[in-house]
Amino acid sequence: EDVVMAASASEGTQVEKDSKITLTVVKIDKVKVPDVTNKKQADAEKALRDLGLLPVVKQEYDDEVGEGYVMDQEPEDDTSVAVGSNVTIVVSKGRDLTGMVKVPNLLGMTEQEASAELLRVGLSPGDTIVSDTSGRYAPGTVIGQSVEKDIYVEESTRVDLEVSGEPLYSYSARIEAPRRSEDPDYEEGVPVTLVIETEDGETIWNKT
Repeated sequence: EDVVMAASASEGTQVEKDSKITLTVVKIDKVKVPDVTNKKQADAEKALRDLGLLPVVKQEYDDEVGEGYVMDQEPEDDTSVAVGSNVTIVVSKGRDLTGMVKVPNLLGMTEQEASAELLRVGLSPGDTIVSDTSGRYAPGTVIGQSVEKDIYVEESTRVDLEVSGEPLYSYSARIEAPRRSEDPDYEEGVPVTLVIETEDGETIWNKT
């Protein structure tokens, strides 16, 4: 910029004293580099091209910046550069998942099915905890897992299972023999049978 690239009279030409010589000087159009960090790659490239700048893309892994977003640039924003200059943007490739395994959804499976699925994807079945005996789920159904689905973890990571157990019931009652005024014909030693049934008619206790 500002270098003379031509003159109205060439070198060695004889001219009169005080003659005007027209000089042609290089003038470069400049723009200020915008801040494109934290933008999506496509949006960042468009912002640069709109100013006459040429985006050069590099990609790197990063655990913090989402995949496809710009995490650095060179030159920095607000730097004056010539139109047509290259601007390097570093785009995140996201987390490096080499050697990582995506945890599957195990809820609703049987304990055996969940263990087989963990082994299939390269994870290890951990401890099994029985935590629900309400009868809401079939016994042995997986109702919880120590690592949530869709989380990436290292291969062979242990995943504990929470499963439903056999339903447990409790009953408390006091059974007394009738008084003579209530049943004059009552005789001691009469057998009494107690039957407990669930709402759907399943007998869970029958004792005489």
